[in-house]
Formats: sequence, structure tokens, C-alpha cells
Amino acid sequence: MNKQNYKLYSALACLVVVAVIGVGLAVNAFSGQISNVENFYEAGVTQEESFGSLVGPNIYSDVRIHGTFSSGRGILSLATSTGTTVLTGAQLLNNSVLELTVNTGATATFTLPATSTLPGLLDAGATRKWLIHNATSSTMALTIGAGAGMDLIGVTTNDDVIDATEYSELTCTAQADTDLTCIVSELLHVD
Repeated sequence: MNKQNYKLYSALACLVVVAVIGVGLAVNAFSGQISNVENFYEAGVTQEESFGSLVGPNIYSDVRIHGTFSSGRGILSLATSTGTTVLTGAQLLNNSVLELTVNTGATATFTLPATSTLPGLLDAGATRKWLIHNATSSTMALTIGAGAGMDLIGVTTNDDVIDATEYSELTCTAQADTDLTCIVSELLHVD
């Protein structure tokens, strides 16, 4: 091997080593950021948070996912005796299914939290859904109440009342002024 080839091969070997180290560092940094994202959601953080050195463009277009996709997380099981129970922002943030049970009493209302207590739940124009189940086995119906800054809308005047063992879907969209418009759709067993 002549001296010029030796220099060329040495330079190429150095470049390969540097490239391998660079890729290793990039994979390690990205793995750490994925861990930060998981910790962010597990902690129930309700405001924007920087993920450090995770780089990439914001997505302002359609996203196509090939394969299995699911949305939502968590099931809240909550029981009350009578009167009004006010749900919290953390309960809505951390759960997509609300299993609500009325133990005793004549009437029960589950009121959604005020929008002032929901920072970071939805950006303006964004939408999120919850499935609400009246898990009461008796004939006790429960009512979903609007929190301050919320407007509940439905197809009928009684969509906010969920009969025993029935379900309702709550779909909330954030307005520009941080208020929420929520569609309440009472669902019936069809089988």
C-alpha cells in the first residue's frame, strides 16, 4: 500500500468512526426525549412543556398512520351518593372513559370543571371526546352539568341525562376565548 492510499484509507476510517459515534449519540438523545414525553404525560402535566433537544417540524397537514392507532387513555371510576359532584381538570385530562355510579339518593349531577381550571387541555379549535357510562345498576339517572365557560349542546333537551346502565358521548371543542362547546350525545343499548 502506498503512502497516498494509506492517508486516504485513514481519513475514511476516521470519518466512519465519527459517523458511528454521531449516530449513536443521536439515537441516545432521541431515546431520552421519548422517555421525557412519556414522563410528561404520566405526570399529568396540563401546560405546554419543552421536550429539550427533540427537534422536528410542527405538523400542519394531514397525518397518515399505517397500522394500529388508538386514542385516549385511562378509565375513571367514580361513585357518589347524591347531589352534585364536580369533576376535576386532572380527571378529564388523564381519562377518556368516565364510569360514574350513583349509590343512593334521588338525584345526582356530575358537573364538568370550569374552563379556567383546564389550561392545556385543548388548544383553540381542537376537539377531544369522552365516553361517559352511568354504571348505576338501579333506575337512577344522572345528569351531566356544564362547568363555567362551557356550553353543552345536544340533539334533544334531555341529552345531558343518562339513564341507568346507559352511555353518553361528550365531544368538546375549544373556542378562541378558552371556552368549550361540548356536544352531549345520549346513547342507547341497541343489542
